Amino acid sequence: MIDPDRTPDIFEEKPKSRWVWIVPSLIFHLAVLGIWLNSPPREPREPGDRELTIRPDQAELLQQHVEDANLMQLRQQVSELQEIKESMAGIREERMTRIHEFESERARPAPLELDQLLKKRLEGNPEQ
Repeated sequence: MIDPDRTPDIFEEKPKSRWVWIVPSLIFHLAVLGIWLNSPPREPREPGDRELTIRPDQAELLQQHVEDANLMQLRQQVSELQEIKESMAGIREERMTRIHEFESERARPAPLELDQLLKKRLEGNPEQ
């Protein structure tokens, strides 16, 4: 006899055959897949003419972020330029030292005859 307090549940009954559920499910899934594959592709959305608005506090925060980023980049460039300047000063100092050494090696007194020839030229006697 059926218990009146309990309603019959169709899932408690044993199916007579497994194919009763498998075949309709397979047909349903194949139909959904076929419809999905045959449907035309969606066109990509094009951005509309939406007005860009930001709040004043967002604008201030963005401005501060940009200034900080620019300041960091500027400091990095300044440090690179300082390194280049120091390197150039070292190269200049080294070259000036070599020039002074070269000049001191080549310096010698002029012969007396040359001194006399120059004095005559400056006085205006071109005969010698």
